[in-house]
Amino acid sequence: MRGADAVRLVLGVPAAVRPDLPARLLGVRPSDDLVLVTRVLGVRYAVQGVATAVLTRTPYRHRTLVAGSVVDGAHAASMLPVAVLLPRVARPALVSATVATTLAVLDAHASGRPAPPAGARGARS
Repeated sequence: MRGADAVRLVLGVPAAVRPDLPARLLGVRPSDDLVLVTRVLGVRYAVQGVATAVLTRTPYRHRTLVAGSVVDGAHAASMLPVAVLLPRVARPALVSATVATTLAVLDAHASGRPAPPAGARGARS
């Protein structure tokens, strides 16, 4: 499993299970709306992490990484107006944008590298 996929799972599963926790860690009172959005994002990250981990071992590796980069890039871009228009959730929105940007860059970078040989132990993509 690639590092970016592991990060998605490590962030996604807790956010889906305890969606109030990220807001609390960032010093924001979790509203019902924020908890719902965080849970949905957590589920999306977890599903994307598993799907990407599986599909990058197939002939669809390049398409999977490009799609993952686009999804995370769109997520990052969507958080910027949220941070500006909703100052109460600006901190979580900017942290979310930063994480999504990092994941988008990692997937974009990995999409340009050749796949490791099939069955290679410890190979990273």
